[in-house]
Parts: sequence; structure tokens; C-alpha cells
Amino acid sequence: MRFHRIAFALGLAALSAFAAAQDRQVYIVQLADQPAASYTGGVAGYTATKPAPGAKLDVNASNVAAYINYLDTQRSNAIAQVSSAAILHRYSVAFNGFSALLSADEVRKLKSASN
Repeated sequence: MRFHRIAFALGLAALSAFAAAQDRQVYIVQLADQPAASYTGGVAGYTATKPAPGAKLDVNASNVAAYINYLDTQRSNAIAQVSSAAILHRYSVAFNGFSALLSADEVRKLKSASN
């Protein structure tokens, strides 16, 4: 367990050094489509996935899995615009987006693509 903590710490240090060398900052990027937990419909071919009040989201349900796959495709398209960025996390259930180390130019590129 101690080895894993050391490796994790070294990995974070290396990532931090990379970000500093590239003049990058960590950003959480929110994409336009609703996340699976709150999707009420509207995208052709995908039924609503938002659970009824008091119910839990079943991420294994076919409609939820299909919509999450759709979100993954949309996110991949956005990430392709900043292909040199280090992607840290991908989100699709309670939040739709990703976190990444981005340069100022990459942030501008993503903002202009969303308009």
C-alpha cells in the first residue's frame, strides 16, 4: 500500500511538472448535453434517463447505457479539438464533461467551438 501512495505522489508530481512546463491549468469542462441522471429527452433516438422522483438511476438499463455511449461520443469529439491536452477524468452520470490540463489557447478553442 505504501508503494502505491509513493507511485501516486510521484505521478502527481510529474503531472504538475508537465503542466507547469506547458503553461497549463486544470479545467473542468462542462458539455452542453444533460448528464444521464437528469436527461429528460430531446436527443433523437434516445429516451429519457432521468429516474422518477424517489427512484435511483439504473446505469445498466439499456436506455441509460445507450445515452451514456452517446455522451462518450460527444465528449470524444470535444476532446479531439484539444488532442494534446492531458485528460484527467471523464464524467457522464451526474455531470457531463471532463477535466483536463489545458493551455489558454485550448480553452479558447473549446469556447469558440461551443458557440
